[in-house]
Amino acid sequence: MKSFKKISGLIKNELSSCHDAPVSQNVQNQLRESWRNHAGDSIMHTFPLLFQSGRLVIYCDSSVWSTSLRHQQTSLISKLSTDGIAVKEIKIKVHPISIPTTEKTKEAALLSASTSNQIRSTANRLSHPGLKKSLLKLSKRQVKVD
Repeated sequence: MKSFKKISGLIKNELSSCHDAPVSQNVQNQLRESWRNHAGDSIMHTFPLLFQSGRLVIYCDSSVWSTSLRHQQTSLISKLSTDGIAVKEIKIKVHPISIPTTEKTKEAALLSASTSNQIRSTANRLSHPGLKKSLLKLSKRQVKVD
């Protein structure tokens, strides 16, 4: 299985065999600059993450942008190549969105007294024990009147 390295650690041997590449930091800067010049509208929604053996992995922040890049893939490979970056293939991935776990859940809506009474009377007429229990629990979300 091939292992990928972060773009900051481009493989010198692979790149220098394709062309006279400067040290990996220079190639990294060249790739980022070239990406800024050619990515167009997608620049704010994409990030060139990995590069190895001619394969460039781009992360997008949504499937919309990944689809857009897939349509431009051939053109981007050609443009990067003219800038001296030997990209043979672009792999496009949608970056997973992390969901914050500290968000508060919404509080349950409170019911008016008449709605609560109507739900309770409906629950009392039911024969299904689970539904009856759930409706009785729901009817307890009544606005307290002082």
